[in-house]
Amino acid sequence: ERFEDHRICFDKRPDSIFSDVRLRQAVAYAIDQHELIALTRGEMAVPARGRVPSFHPAYAEGANAYEVDLDKARELLVEAGYPDGFSTEIFAPAGYRERVQEVQQIQRQLAQIGIDVEVVTLEWGTYLDVTAEGEAPMFRERWSAGVPEPISFIESWHSESSWNPIFGTYHNEEVDRLIEEIMRTVDSQERWALYQEVQEIAMDEVVSYPL
Repeated sequence: ERFEDHRICFDKRPDSIFSDVRLRQAVAYAIDQHELIALTRGEMAVPARGRVPSFHPAYAEGANAYEVDLDKARELLVEAGYPDGFSTEIFAPAGYRERVQEVQQIQRQLAQIGIDVEVVTLEWGTYLDVTAEGEAPMFRERWSAGVPEPISFIESWHSESSWNPIFGTYHNEEVDRLIEEIMRTVDSQERWALYQEVQEIAMDEVVSYPL
């Protein structure tokens, strides 16, 4: 068995606008997960919180869910020095109709807070190259993990993971330490608690935004 995680990734490299956590948080407060689910999945999905699904014991109930709050999003834009918003791009693979629909809806949602988003669709191979090389400020991603251990959901957040640069780069020494501790911890309850702690930190910093 496998379960899936759908999310928006950000390029967090120093030269990217989304290296500023406040701008990632502003985006998170402006996206309406319920609208996206109604648009593409109906009753077949629920809004995500963190990266591990709610039915798993490693689910991070305490992670910030970023309920829609356009006023908070605008405040964060002001704090970051963009009171009038800014222009950016969001990428999606052209061959996946639902993903394209979702980023088009996100484009409309972010326009409400003054972020002017251009939707860019590319064929799959080019999309992978562009996102991995840091040319996409935001991009729509899907990941899957085996049951019962969801380590691949968080392993990419480790600064030395080979996946880290592919998903926009991220470096947090505490997250690195916690992920390493998960790898060493045998007791499952202790391990699930570590998963939760990692997700709470990562959601505060909006490493990616779960859909």
